[in-house]
Amino acid sequence: MPPSFLNSREDAMLLWTVAFLVWVVPKDPRGIGGSFLNVVRAFFVPPILLVLGSALLYSAAVAYVAHDAGLWHATALKATVYWFLGTGTVLIADAASTTARNSREWLREVLRRVIAVTVVTEFVVNACASAAASGSSARRLMAARRCIRTTRASRASGTA
Repeated sequence: MPPSFLNSREDAMLLWTVAFLVWVVPKDPRGIGGSFLNVVRAFFVPPILLVLGSALLYSAAVAYVAHDAGLWHATALKATVYWFLGTGTVLIADAASTTARNSREWLREVLRRVIAVTVVTEFVVNACASAAASGSSARRLMAARRCIRTTRASRASGTA
């Protein structure tokens, strides 16, 4: 049973990822296992941990200040984590690997990558958006509120 905080799209992504790994790993267990271990080792290099840790602390501080100002709420935690792991990590990696290039070229490339990651993230995260996408403004607002109430009720009862 998938975790209860995932929506149906996230459940499907998790299922297909596990199915893909179950299919791929037996094909070449030493190759993919060794490659994965190298990626994990590279991630735990102190300079990378320092940069990612600093960015994580900064993002947490921004969320905390926004929460105190009433601009951020705990129900946005999952989307905030997705943003950090997706768009935020892309920006951090690009900033760390940027050489002296033309600033316009760099900006265009960063925007292209951020938009690509954002589109995928929004597709996975926004299960309620499709319900509220059609009709007049009032009808969209009502559909979004109904979706939020349903999501909150199912989370409270532990069924989502």
